[in-house]
Amino acid sequence: MAAPTVTSIAPTSGPAAGGTTVTITGTGLGSVTGVSFGATPAASFTVNSGTSVTATSPAGTGTVDVTVTTPGGASATGAGDLFTYLAPPHFTAAAPPLSAVSGASYAYTFVASGNPAPTYALATGAPAWLSINSTSGALSGTVPTGITSFAYSVTASNGVSPAATAGPFTVAVSARGTGYWTVTSDGAVFPNGSVGLYGSLGSVVLNRPIVGGAASPDGKGYLMVASDGGVFAFGDASFAGSLGGTHLNAPLVGMAATASGHGYWLEAADGGAFAFGDASYAGSLGGTHLNAPIVGIDASGSGYRLVGADGGVFAFGGAGYFGSQAGAALAAPVVSIAG
Repeated sequence: MAAPTVTSIAPTSGPAAGGTTVTITGTGLGSVTGVSFGATPAASFTVNSGTSVTATSPAGTGTVDVTVTTPGGASATGAGDLFTYLAPPHFTAAAPPLSAVSGASYAYTFVASGNPAPTYALATGAPAWLSINSTSGALSGTVPTGITSFAYSVTASNGVSPAATAGPFTVAVSARGTGYWTVTSDGAVFPNGSVGLYGSLGSVVLNRPIVGGAASPDGKGYLMVASDGGVFAFGDASFAGSLGGTHLNAPLVGMAATASGHGYWLEAADGGAFAFGDASYAGSLGGTHLNAPIVGIDASGSGYRLVGADGGVFAFGGAGYFGSQAGAALAAPVVSIAG
């Protein structure tokens, strides 16, 4: 007896809970003894004829092959036997920051599961300056001045009911302090203007000198990084990890924070880049022959730029490249980059 074949099924999709009545068309189906959806037996099945079987789908996930078994063997899998379990959207990451700073960037990436993959949208009533990428769920916008709060909700939909909603989220907006901090290589911090002093390392014995820093978005905290990769957070700045105690091929030379303040990049003199928190790793120059050491890093959106002492500029991720001084006759070496 020849093995049966499955040439088509209808419908080709159904809910993850199972219970869908599926008509299987093929050959050699008159003596079917079993029907499976992937590795799971059908909840029930009925042999209609030598070319038709009706089966009830069991619970499942993803896309599976529907196969039949007879005394002649099991049907071979193919494109015509695929059944997709549909699942409504469900948010798995929906905890955006509930504070923001006037004039600063506000960002968060929402994540939802579901089959098919869901798309994202801002619900009616969200501020016009706020936008979300329908595919990635990345929410972003620049908080306007003159407001004290804003609210929004995010929906995820994929054609399977019900759609999912995250929110509403009410975000408090505060004004950023006016001023800046200067930091010495021993970790002493000096506030200038209306910014506060949230701590320093001036009285701490450090293994290596401080080589860089970054402010939190609301101006109420700051980070410092030492040449051995140690990271120190003060005020409301978020500590997301460090390279302290890690063997490095070259010392660190600086750091740059993400727009959200929940992550940062650390940069080494040999071009090695290290991402922490919500910072995305987009590449590095580690292992690359450089004409001059890297001396600085500058964040730009979801990416970053590195600059060498010879003026060479290297852009990664979404950071734009606009030129460099590589090959130019410089009276003195380049020491930093800002944009």
